[in-house]
Amino acid sequence: MQQNLEIHRRAHLSENELEALEKNDMEQMKYRDRAAERREKYGIPEPPEPKRRKYGGISTASV
Repeated sequence: MQQNLEIHRRAHLSENELEALEKNDMEQMKYRDRAAERREKYGIPEPPEPKRRKYGGISTASV
């Protein structure tokens, strides 16, 4: 039912109004940078400590 109302409404719009409506629809579908929002809200987190490598010696493969 909602789609029918939308189609009917768009059928009676002028060309300029239709372009403005489509532009507005595209702006709403824009990518949302959630990571930037999180940094803004909570601040930039401390970087994690570097992982230590395990040195178990060099293994030799037989050829």
